[in-house]
Amino acid sequence: MRLDVTQLLREPIGTHTTVEFSLGFQRLSDELSVQAVRGRLILLHENKGILVQGLLLVDIELECSRCLSPVANTIEVELDDLFRLANSPGDDQNLIIGSDHNLDLRPVLRDLVIVSTPMHVLCKPDCAGLCPNCGKNLNEGSCDCQVEDIDPRLAALKALIE
Repeated sequence: MRLDVTQLLREPIGTHTTVEFSLGFQRLSDELSVQAVRGRLILLHENKGILVQGLLLVDIELECSRCLSPVANTIEVELDDLFRLANSPGDDQNLIIGSDHNLDLRPVLRDLVIVSTPMHVLCKPDCAGLCPNCGKNLNEGSCDCQVEDIDPRLAALKALIE
């Protein structure tokens, strides 16, 4: 996910170009991979660097919050970042155009995907989840566990009744 902006940096300030993405599997970091990235970015040459704007659709596989089954999900990620030249002052080390005139979108995309990922994903709205005793996926059928729905604080009272 590196973009060569050598030609754009040679053009006058205000020049822009459009980049189309349609990439398959991408490893954004050691702990995050995505199935696909597609979309369009506009690169604008500014006096401090390259402004990257656009919308990317990221296909990612998540886990169902109830049954832990894999769930395919598409996340919309909006970029609006200024990648500065290596000799320009700035705070964010992820937004630097390297000496080889390449800018790397991986760190920025990684951060945006993490922030945009929903906290609770369900494989289906009526997901039954896992059995708390044996761990069987209840979407595949019921288990053979005998479940007594007794509050443990009241277990002593049940012993008195028996």
